[in-house]
Amino acid sequence: MPVSRLFDDFPFYDPSRLVQTLCDRIALDGVENVRSEALRRLEAGDLPLELGAPLFSCFEVQPVVSEVRRILHSPSSTIETRLIAFAALGNTSVDLIREVESMDRDAADALKANLRKLRETMAAVRSGGGGPLRGLMKADPDDVGAVEEQVASIVQLFMESPEAEPLQDRESAGWWIGEFLLLARSNDLGTPLGMMGSDVEDVLSELMPHNVTIESEEEALPAIPALRAFFNWVADVTRIPASEKVSQLLDALEPHFPSMLMDETRFGPARGFLTAGLNAGFDMSTPAGLEAFQRQWNREHAQAQSRAAETKKDASAKKRKARMEKASRKRNRKKK
Repeated sequence: MPVSRLFDDFPFYDPSRLVQTLCDRIALDGVENVRSEALRRLEAGDLPLELGAPLFSCFEVQPVVSEVRRILHSPSSTIETRLIAFAALGNTSVDLIREVESMDRDAADALKANLRKLRETMAAVRSGGGGPLRGLMKADPDDVGAVEEQVASIVQLFMESPEAEPLQDRESAGWWIGEFLLLARSNDLGTPLGMMGSDVEDVLSELMPHNVTIESEEEALPAIPALRAFFNWVADVTRIPASEKVSQLLDALEPHFPSMLMDETRFGPARGFLTAGLNAGFDMSTPAGLEAFQRQWNREHAQAQSRAAETKKDASAKKRKARMEKASRKRNRKKK
């Protein structure tokens, strides 16, 4: 059987047995043959990350370290190619930190920015394809409909799990988890499989205050307990331990999260509009309420602009008058 079949058959492999399948095929086709073909395809940019990253963990990479390092530093390598090379070197004695520091600055920055993608890929391999998060991981972040569909499916599975049973307000819990997943995936912060504590903090302390509107702090109370239970569920179904940093962050944010959502200094443009309407007494959950407040908003905005223009006009007139008076005094002094 040609060694190329190992690579060409990749779309048909069972994700839950990917590593075992690769090891079996390597034993059948021969390590040297597979390693040579993997390097050739890697350099040609013809090796998908989902196959390349786990493949190089299935055989000894040390004999081809120089070739992999050359591909990592090559200006023609794509970001996926560099991620695979980076993962491959992780199975050798190479100092990865020093290796990245010696790269071209732009290439190194791009690699660091995309390491989350590599972590998610390897996490999915270890968990048998990412479990219920696999569809969300594959969804295009710019395809809102696809992301929303995957998020709804994940939330439903979680709500049917034992981890969700202790939650007091289950409807609100599901809503907060859905918003968290949507904001994270749509802003390139990944999925819970690859998210770090800083990613979770970005969603909760930056993105949610800019995008989520609540009328009282009490509405936000179910959020953190729901997310804590959700991350525990993800760890259980994917067999990947929950990040200790994420757990610590949720504990630290829990007392402050509701007030953060009500902090006007964190509001984005859309959030500022909705909150202003609520404060003005409009029902912002209905089209009629939105339209009524939009008219008031536009009217007040136009009035404010008009007042600002008048103020600027008055200031300009005062400056002209002052200049004219100064010029007049100067002419009078010359006459004397």
